[in-house]
Amino acid sequence: MAQTLDAADLTGWVPELDTEVWDRYPTWTSANAGEILPGVMTPLTISMIIPQGDHGFLYLFDVVDLAEQLGVDRSRDLYFIGSFFGRAHLNLSLIRAGADMLGGTSAEAIDEQYMGQARDPDAPPKQFTAEQEAVRAKTGAQLEAAVPGHIQATLENEQLVAEYVAGQLSADLGALGDQELLAALEDNLE
Repeated sequence: MAQTLDAADLTGWVPELDTEVWDRYPTWTSANAGEILPGVMTPLTISMIIPQGDHGFLYLFDVVDLAEQLGVDRSRDLYFIGSFFGRAHLNLSLIRAGADMLGGTSAEAIDEQYMGQARDPDAPPKQFTAEQEAVRAKTGAQLEAAVPGHIQATLENEQLVAEYVAGQLSADLGALGDQELLAALEDNLE
């Protein structure tokens, strides 16, 4: 079951692998993150995998110029994905703030998707300030402009991965001697 975690919940708890809580965006949730990285993570997962996933979120915010708009502090180690009590969490506060600045979604949509909360069908549409509407229009245009290039790069990457996997599956590693096996391993690590 997904739960939220606020800075107040961590009073007195200071393990070295937990993510520093950010006062500006203090609410974290295990929703979705706990499904992708279930259970208690190893220190290697926390130090290697979490930053890579975090980079993906930050990259999106950079593409649409939201990082600066939302006051993302570049001196921090993690922004969107963190670890508390050894378990993966998403920064719900920051994701909600970003959703409000992207056209076509909102913080309420994030609550519905991540937390299972139903939106009131009778509620009027969310009202944004003129400044927020300008940011939403700009981020939407930037995302739309960036997508075609990313789609092509993704397709090219998928082709390279498929070729690599096919080559690995067809390889008869049992027929290789020790030196050949080590050479093949080194080639794959490059």
